[in-house]
Parts: sequence; structure tokens; C-alpha cells
Amino acid sequence: MTRIKASGADTVVLSVKDVSGLVLYPSRIAPHMSLWSELAKGTPQACNFPAGFDAVKDVLETGRRFGLKVYAGFPVFTEGTLRAGADYRIGPVFLHPDWETVIYRSEKMQKISSSYPFVFVNPVIKEVQDYELSLLREIAEKYALDGICLDYCRFADFNADFSPASRQAFEQYIGCRVAVWPDDVFGGGIWRTKWLKWRSQVIRDFAEKAKVTVTKARQKCAFSAYYGGWYRHHWGMGVNWASNEFRPTSSLASSDYHQTGMAEIYDCMMLGYYFDRITRAEVNDNPNLPTVEGAMDMAYWVTRKKTPLIGGLYMLMYKNKPERLKQAIKLIRHKGQGVMLFDLYWIERYNYWDVIRDAWADKVK
Repeated sequence: MTRIKASGADTVVLSVKDVSGLVLYPSRIAPHMSLWSELAKGTPQACNFPAGFDAVKDVLETGRRFGLKVYAGFPVFTEGTLRAGADYRIGPVFLHPDWETVIYRSEKMQKISSSYPFVFVNPVIKEVQDYELSLLREIAEKYALDGICLDYCRFADFNADFSPASRQAFEQYIGCRVAVWPDDVFGGGIWRTKWLKWRSQVIRDFAEKAKVTVTKARQKCAFSAYYGGWYRHHWGMGVNWASNEFRPTSSLASSDYHQTGMAEIYDCMMLGYYFDRITRAEVNDNPNLPTVEGAMDMAYWVTRKKTPLIGGLYMLMYKNKPERLKQAIKLIRHKGQGVMLFDLYWIERYNYWDVIRDAWADKVK
């Protein structure tokens, strides 16, 4: 915390729930992170997390002593992990196999655990949503956090979810049966735009419920979310983080797609600008080549500046590139409302504390 404070940072985001579904505090609902210590013992993924240890309480108390705000990072629709060659599966999803996301790949249906190292659950299922909301309620009630930041509040990707539960819910939404499943909703199917709109509506509706849940439990707790910062990639995940006033012109968008916009829901959003190129000049202003600057400009355009945007940088991409990191930080400071550096492990490993402090101390025009 000493180095964090000295770097010029004012907020720490602690992931209070792992993608495995295990939590870093004693919970009445979710399994504790110490379970990983037991089940993964003797494997390369082993960790030493003491039984009963409350990392949230520890970080919150320490952060307060240093005058830092503390947010809880909350991966939403991920509830399990497994490793090839390792004799363990960890997470609530393995107690509720019907929760697991079903993907459509290579013209066949398969459980997502067959190809992913961590397991997404299906956002469509009511029991899944209720479970995640109960955890958000517990965290907000238990800790005087400055904010909660949702992560993985989305579908796994374009290939999800094609479970019977999703088919039933979608058919109820359109008011008729899908004749050829999943071809009529996937790719160039006749229900494609309705399908994409419905998926985004599922996520938007959940985000609204989550905000009500958090605000009711702790009124002064800011409600935020992290999303990938290149808007053109949002279709596959079902996360329309634009303003509901923005109307996409893409052939993927239905005429009412703008209704799924989420920017107005959040007190702020953290967007990951994880690109090798920083300025638009580096790509001759080519809009098809992602840059940090281009992504920021697009983000402000689609959100209509309805909520503050915190620009995220992935430290692993700046290994042995301290001057590039400074450049990126200064650009986001100039054009945005804050910088998020992901994550602490890489900052420590590269010893970039002085680089960050200098970038923050420099005046920006």
C-alpha cells in the first residue's frame, strides 16, 4: 500500500471473487479460497490461502490507513475452474452442472468446460442470477466499500449460450418456436438480430437488478463495471455498454437495439484499452486498427459521455517499455477521467512504481 499511495494512485480494486467462484472472505453463500489450497495441493496451481482469512477486511482496513478508496472487483458469470492434467475441478458450477454454459462450436453443442480453463455459467438462468445477486448483496452489506466493479458480466462469447434454457427463454421472447436450432439464430440466421438484441437485453436487465441490489444494501457504494474497450467487439459478449441514446448502424443491430445500452446504469465504467499501438497517428488514423486513443474516442462517442470512463492498461503489454507506458498513461489522463492499471502483479514484477509516479506527476495538456 505504501508503494501504491506513493505512485499517485487513489483507489485499489480487489477481486473479492475468483473466476473459480471461490471468494476471498468468509461467506455464508460461496466457498472460501482456502478450498483451492486443499484441492490443488501438489499441483503447479497450488496456493496458500489460510482457512477463514478475510482478505477484503484486511485490504479495506489497510487502504483506509493510507487514504485509499477500495473497490471490490466481482467476476459475475464465472463459477469454476479446471486444469488439464490436474485431478481437480473447483467451483460452484460443478455442484450445479445445469448452470454451465453450452457453446456451439464446429457444428456441435458442448459444455464450455470442454475447451475453456474456467467455466462460464449461463446468465439466462434465474437461479444463476439469484446466486450472483445474493453474493453482491452479502458483500455490500458486510463491507463499507467505496464501490463494486462488475467483471465478466457477459456471455462467454459469440458461441454462447445454446442450452435448452436459452432456447426456451428466447422462443418465449419472440413468441414462436425457432424452426432450425441453432442455425436460425447463429451466423446469418433469420433470427440473428433478434437473438443478439435479446442477449444484450439479458445482460442489461441483470445489471439493473445488480445496481438496485448493491444500492439498497449500501447507498453510498459506487456501482461500476469493467468491459473490453473496443466497442466493435461487444456483439459476441452480449454487452452493449453504449448509451441507450446511441443507435448502431451495423447490420447486426435491430432497430431497437439501442434499448440495451447500459452506460446510464453505471456510476463509472472501466474499459480495457489493451492494444499495442497507442495513438491514432501510429496507424495513420485507420479506424479498423485498434489503438488506445482510437478506442477512447469511440468509447466517448458511443456512451455519449453519460458516465465517467476509466481507461485500463494491461501491464504485461508494457514489459521493457516504460516510456510507452508513460505515453499511454498521459494520453488517458488527457482524454479521460482516470487510469486503471492491470494488474498489481505485473507492476511489482517490472518494478514500474517510479514510471507510474512520473507519468502521473507530469503535466498534461
